[in-house]
Amino acid sequence: MKILLTNDDGIDAPGLRHSVEMLAPFNAELAIFAPKRNHSGAGHSITLWREIEILSLAPQDGVATRWQIDGTPIDAVKFALDNQNFAPDLVVSGINNGENIGTGIYYSGTTQAALEAYFHRVPALALSVENYRHPRYDTAAHWGRKIIAKILPLLGGGEPFALNVNVPDCDAAAVKGLRVTRQSNASFREKFYPSREGRPNHYYLDGVMTPAETAPDFDLIALRAGYVSITPLQTAPTDPAALERFVRAINN
Repeated sequence: MKILLTNDDGIDAPGLRHSVEMLAPFNAELAIFAPKRNHSGAGHSITLWREIEILSLAPQDGVATRWQIDGTPIDAVKFALDNQNFAPDLVVSGINNGENIGTGIYYSGTTQAALEAYFHRVPALALSVENYRHPRYDTAAHWGRKIIAKILPLLGGGEPFALNVNVPDCDAAAVKGLRVTRQSNASFREKFYPSREGRPNHYYLDGVMTPAETAPDFDLIALRAGYVSITPLQTAPTDPAALERFVRAINN
């Protein structure tokens, strides 16, 4: 089995090393294609107006194939899948420090890297841990390993998938279990604040994720209740109800 590892926090991020440790029991051939620096919030962006420096790095932590891409997470996945001879059975994006739920998945380079693999019909899993400042990578790795073991029989079946996995911020033993969820409409309640350093004309964006639903099978609700949230993603955002409404309006 071959597994491609990527992220949006950069090739030196601790979450990436925890992913390597997480995958060790599977005896898979690993390859890392990751951005040179942090690209959190890059979403599905790609680099168009400049050339990208791409470097092959020395082996590390038992991973012989390591590539550093001076671009976005999507650039990294595209390069890995389009230009290399490493054909992965699975793409793992993360471990990301900070949850990726609700509408936040559209901003996240972590989840969008997994969706890029899905575009290429390669199964993928984006893995994030709830706490941003002091992430429990050990808990995320423990439960990520369990999920990957469960989905192994689905690899090679011809039908790709992209799973968005979020792990609670607690000891692994305190997690209540796994819950397959729906993406919620939870969104960031954000505001621009004046510079922390007092620099004139400088601002920073900050906010909190606000729930929009209360049912237990939504990602944010399950995560806050202490469950690992597993959300299958898709790439067809067309609103069927709006489609019918606008067909009537335009053709009237």
